[in-house]
Amino acid sequence: MIHKSSLTLYIFLFCISLLSVTEVSAQETKIFEIKNGSIINSGNNAKTIPTQLLYSLKATIYVKNNSVLKVTGSQNPLVLKTYDASSLNILKTKNTLFNKVQIIKIQLNEVSDLNSSIDFSTISDFNNLSHIYIISYFKCRKSQIRAFIRNVNPEITVYFENVNPS
Repeated sequence: MIHKSSLTLYIFLFCISLLSVTEVSAQETKIFEIKNGSIINSGNNAKTIPTQLLYSLKATIYVKNNSVLKVTGSQNPLVLKTYDASSLNILKTKNTLFNKVQIIKIQLNEVSDLNSSIDFSTISDFNNLSHIYIISYFKCRKSQIRAFIRNVNPEITVYFENVNPS
């Protein structure tokens, strides 16, 4: 009888451990580096760049110095672009302009901008957010981006690109 209950316990613990591993890996934020217009080192996670959101002229909210600089387009904005890392706190404010935003573009101008990390569990009005695009004007690694943006919904894909300013 002891042997049967021990076997049941081992099976139960094994199942729990499998579920835990699955849950941890499912919560991983998807981060992809863009170089020369293509995603590099994506492995088996083939992903296409959302070029319509990244490079076209969609209705956009422009943010600088932690305030809305201007809003372009006649429709609800699909893009929010920050010109500086100090403007990330605006993402935590309630604003109906944020409801339809699908992509947040964050501009990192210097290494110290990585100290202004953002916890995405603290933002709430971005009901349609599906992408985060980070453009860095210095050499930045995936591990630094992962530390910079915390608690991103696993349904949101993060892209980053290192650009040399001209």
